[in-house]
Amino acid sequence: SYDRAEKRDLYFALPSLRYYVMIWQNSMRVDVFSKTPHGWLFEVFSQEQQIIRLQNPDIQLSLQQLYR
Repeated sequence: SYDRAEKRDLYFALPSLRYYVMIWQNSMRVDVFSKTPHGWLFEVFSQEQQIIRLQNPDIQLSLQQLYR
């Protein structure tokens, strides 16, 4: 889809972007792309007990909280 490819690549080109987070609406799934010194790290969260942790700003959110 456009958001998962072309649009994502446009956002990745922004120097100040640290995270790109996609929250799925039809299933319990969150895709998190985190910028590292070596490129982008991709993580998938799909279990209710999993916790998404972002830094700067400091955010911790479980999928259970997100999908209430």
